Amino acid sequence: MSLRSAVRSLPFASSLVHAARRATAPLPRQVRFWDGVDRPATEGVAQLFRLWRRGAETAAESKAVFAAYDGGDVVDIGAFHGWYAALLSPKARPGDTFVLVEPDASAIPTLLRIVGALAQTFPDLHYCVVTKAAGDGSCVRPVYPYGTDGHPRFESVEGEDRDRSVTLDGLVDGLGVRPALLKVDVEGAEVYVLKGALGMLEAGAPRVMLEVHPRWQPEGVEADDLLTLMRERGYVAEDLDVSEDAIRQLWRRAS
Repeated sequence: MSLRSAVRSLPFASSLVHAARRATAPLPRQVRFWDGVDRPATEGVAQLFRLWRRGAETAAESKAVFAAYDGGDVVDIGAFHGWYAALLSPKARPGDTFVLVEPDASAIPTLLRIVGALAQTFPDLHYCVVTKAAGDGSCVRPVYPYGTDGHPRFESVEGEDRDRSVTLDGLVDGLGVRPALLKVDVEGAEVYVLKGALGMLEAGAPRVMLEVHPRWQPEGVEADDLLTLMRERGYVAEDLDVSEDAIRQLWRRAS
């Protein structure tokens, strides 16, 4: 019996192992980033890489986005725990900014830990976390299609000014960034995000990683409406994964 097997056979061994991992999570360790280079990071960053490398779809998306990105500012709408920042930081140039937009309050503590770790690993880059929903400036509210333990999606509603979503055009102008890559994964709220980003799409021509959820579109909106919106602005799509539940495409401005 190996030492690892012997330890796991002990009573409460699983709890002890998890406790040890939690205790050592903030400590630096060598993590292999997507470019194949080992860098000092944290266990939280290492877990992100294990998770996204594990699935065929997530690995294919990561590979395509990594190849499409050649440096420059990144705006990640629906950042969750910050995977795109971890994925793309090795290819960013000194001074580039990652803007991570995530309105799900339950995701923020982990996101901040990941961003803090990345800032230590890549001190020449800037990371900005925005905890408001991105949209068209209307008010939004969270909806939990899989229960409150699941990932929320957001709907446009009547509400207070403090609940209004931030437009990407306003956010980009306010922060002074020029996105080379925009990622949108907002669980059915894509139409609001894109309507708030029309100026950026037309003037800046970033590459766009867009995930559309056909079954979660608001009343009166179809998935084809979003794809038409992109095509009308001169973009062409590379299909990464297309199903009834989700359409994942990498969009580039046609030359």
